[in-house]
Amino acid sequence: MDTQVRDNPSKRRFERAIHENSIAAAYYRLEGDLIVFVHVEVPEFLGQGIGTALVEGTLDLVKRRGETALSRCSFMNAFLHANPEYLDVVGVASPASHTQSGDLMRFVAAQGPSYDRNLIAIREGRVPSDDLDALFPRLHGTGCSLGGGSLSIGSLESARNYLEDAVLGGRYRECVRALEHLRTTQAHSTLTAVDVRKLHASMTLFFNASSEFLFESTLDAWFAGSLDSQTMTKLGQSVSGF
Repeated sequence: MDTQVRDNPSKRRFERAIHENSIAAAYYRLEGDLIVFVHVEVPEFLGQGIGTALVEGTLDLVKRRGETALSRCSFMNAFLHANPEYLDVVGVASPASHTQSGDLMRFVAAQGPSYDRNLIAIREGRVPSDDLDALFPRLHGTGCSLGGGSLSIGSLESARNYLEDAVLGGRYRECVRALEHLRTTQAHSTLTAVDVRKLHASMTLFFNASSEFLFESTLDAWFAGSLDSQTMTKLGQSVSGF
């Protein structure tokens, strides 16, 4: 198996194979010529040095290509603190905090003190219907005829800001990872048809915002790799699997 780090521009990530069906990835966005790293994902292999090897290989590749980069990822920032020799390759910034502007504060307020309880419920196979809009927001006008109201997201850029936020992005990935771990259960059978549509719309939106392997594998497990047609139409994308 080839464990060399490679850039995958179409999915905005640097990848390192873990095994045949899994990768570690460093996700980024481009701001002009600047590569901005926003998230490092090492599914189910934390503590084995794979994340460190991924970041090291990624930054070595960026350096060889003569590019400039900035890290807004807490994992990469910790690596840079321990390995300051890479600071000539990538600068360090605090993880984004879009909630401070008030734009996404409504989601933090809606999740409120019940977040931890809801996360436990998801891990136990009980997806909380009453708080689904707060935990799995979707594009306005998708997922059901009611559109999502004040807890819908207005654009793909807003979805990217949501994922890059230090609090909300971490929580969303935590909830999705809990769903992904339920792939061998019948948890989806406990959801109403409306909730299934909402969840599908949310997963489709955030997969388009950041094509992370976690989102891809969860869409595959819950929706056979299909994308929500209503969300894709509103985003102006062709409707197909990945």
